Amino acid sequence: MKLEKYKALIIFIILLILMLAGVLVWNKIIKVEDKDNHKQEYVDVSDANNVDNIDKQLGTDIRITAGYLLNYTTKKSGTWYMSKAHIISIKKNKDTSTIKLSSDSESSNYITATIDNLSSKIKKGQDVYFVGSIDLSNNHLKLTTISQEPINYKNVTEIDFNKLYENITNLSNTTFTISGYMITDNDEFKLFESKTTYQNNNTSGNYFLINWQDEFNLTGNDNVKLNCSLAGSYKLKNCVLITE
Repeated sequence: MKLEKYKALIIFIILLILMLAGVLVWNKIIKVEDKDNHKQEYVDVSDANNVDNIDKQLGTDIRITAGYLLNYTTKKSGTWYMSKAHIISIKKNKDTSTIKLSSDSESSNYITATIDNLSSKIKKGQDVYFVGSIDLSNNHLKLTTISQEPINYKNVTEIDFNKLYENITNLSNTTFTISGYMITDNDEFKLFESKTTYQNNNTSGNYFLINWQDEFNLTGNDNVKLNCSLAGSYKLKNCVLITE
């Protein structure tokens, strides 16, 4: 009889404990998801010399300062890649040749590359090895050498052709949200890391030149946040001023 008397109370306590446990588990799941989303929103630039830190984020909206981005673009354009590909076309123009490279003869994905003084031995339809860097102004490759034989180069990054194609494609599709200090210099707009950076060293090579998506008439110097794409190691394009 006593058990029957307290049966409803016992069931209520058990249900209450289960509800509290459910709330605790749910809150933990939400915190983990929020933490993961926060990690995806910002780029880890703790090591500004590590190109891979930004490379792995390409294809998304990357939030970054002007100084870190400038460090990335200069080092990215100076990175030499070595890979193997199939030549789908060659177009010669005086001393410079334009080559379209793909993973194989059936692939529709290709990278455009240029090289000076192309050897007459290199022909369309061949499988070749090459070494080159990425031209950030047009996302083409600038080749230093191309050969049917393996290339013995030091200080290069060996990469599968499809991975290189993916990297270049993501680079061209990436929009950067950039914070920095902008100055107007006659008809030019320049983006520095900070006011201090501008005051201490405002020479070429220490800032980005800004190309606006639409007509822009702002004058004066100020801290800004811009949304841009890369147009080169020291140039930004399709920029929009973010006012928030």
